[in-house]
Amino acid sequence: MPRTPRRPRRPTIIVFALVGVGACDEYVGCAPVLTTQDGQLEFHDQAITVGACLRLRHPAPLLEGARWCPAVRCGTDVEGCEDDDDEKIPDAAVAACFDSELSGPVLEESPCLRMSGPGEASWVFTAVPCAASDRGYAPASDHIEWSVLSVDEVSAHLQSPGDAFALRSLLDVNGDPLSDGDALAPGDIAHAVAGSPVPFAVVLRHPDHDAAVGWNPTNWEIEVEATTGPAPKVEFEDLGLLTVTIDAGAEARISIVPGPDAMVQRTIEVGVVAGVAAEDLVSLEVLAAYAPAPEDSDLVHGPVAGARAIVRDDRGVAVYGAEVTWSVLDGALPVWRDASIAWTADYVALAERDGASCHEPPERSQRYDATIEAQLGDLSGLASVSWTELPPESGLFGGLGELFSDPPGDSENCLGPGFPAAGGCSCTTSDRSPVGLGVFVLLALGLARRRRAGARVPWIA
Repeated sequence: MPRTPRRPRRPTIIVFALVGVGACDEYVGCAPVLTTQDGQLEFHDQAITVGACLRLRHPAPLLEGARWCPAVRCGTDVEGCEDDDDEKIPDAAVAACFDSELSGPVLEESPCLRMSGPGEASWVFTAVPCAASDRGYAPASDHIEWSVLSVDEVSAHLQSPGDAFALRSLLDVNGDPLSDGDALAPGDIAHAVAGSPVPFAVVLRHPDHDAAVGWNPTNWEIEVEATTGPAPKVEFEDLGLLTVTIDAGAEARISIVPGPDAMVQRTIEVGVVAGVAAEDLVSLEVLAAYAPAPEDSDLVHGPVAGARAIVRDDRGVAVYGAEVTWSVLDGALPVWRDASIAWTADYVALAERDGASCHEPPERSQRYDATIEAQLGDLSGLASVSWTELPPESGLFGGLGELFSDPPGDSENCLGPGFPAAGGCSCTTSDRSPVGLGVFVLLALGLARRRRAGARVPWIA
């Protein structure tokens, strides 16, 4: 059976309108940070993958054999961790303030930890006198615990990275989490438009844990077994991402197998991919999604953030990877895609990542309405979207002038005829202020603190 080489992938950040309204996601420029139980220390890692192409940002079980290589830094909220310029004290200075002890199925392989077998692991940090304390740093003892899971007890499945982001971070028009009815579920066949490269993520699960299992895709290889027709072309990347190009009518079973550096020996079946010819696509539905509402507002949801064109074949099965064309029939929205983001081509962003705008900010609370359309040959689908924005001088946006010296410019991706004048707001695409809808994204960029890249420190001997 052919095995596919893996190529490195650098995660791309897309900034949707989430951070300033109470949400934080790796894709929106506000990556969460894994911490010890009381937040004394942070763990920044680029080795473990969890879920659909994400890093280890939340507590999660780890697969036996996995290597965890965290840079350990002081917790942002700990007194004295940051100076007046919001710069963290050096990692080495933090390390000198703790004695650390590992227990459980963990081996020290500097600068990493290797999960040596199933069981419960802990890392205890005991605060000790140090030079940084004399300069105002006030550390306290803390710890972190996690489970290490047997490779024989985990399963794998395919998931669309776009689906994963939308389900965990976006809302429907009623302010509820999006339905997963049209997303891939474990055991589902992943249907892809034939002849197009379509990305799917490999996700590991355990029946006793809600969180996905952390693993090192770099220690694994892909095995492809053609069950109908020719074998597809499959690229496997470091974040556990598969990009599949498959012929119409073909099917293939995909598995992950241990590579030369793996400590375990078990082949894990991931799922089946099937190719669907473009002429067999018979319907198209547009599903729009919204950012969460500002925490201190009475709004049901925030601005529209993106949309998916759900394309189906004659059996009613959702097919990924259709190259649809997007337009805005009423109102105005930024409409764009970034090919470097591992989302299928049927997803589109409707909020500019740099804060650029398609309309002027309202003078008072203002509702906006727009209609978006997706087309694929003779197929088309519409979605009407509505959202309410608050004026910049409201409590939500107070102090923006202090946060940003250079406001973003007009969006170069605006589509649509523009908004009619309403409530004293001249909302048109020809005369726009650089705030408007993009102010949510602008706030996101300002509140997402920059983190210095630091060298690894000798926590692990």
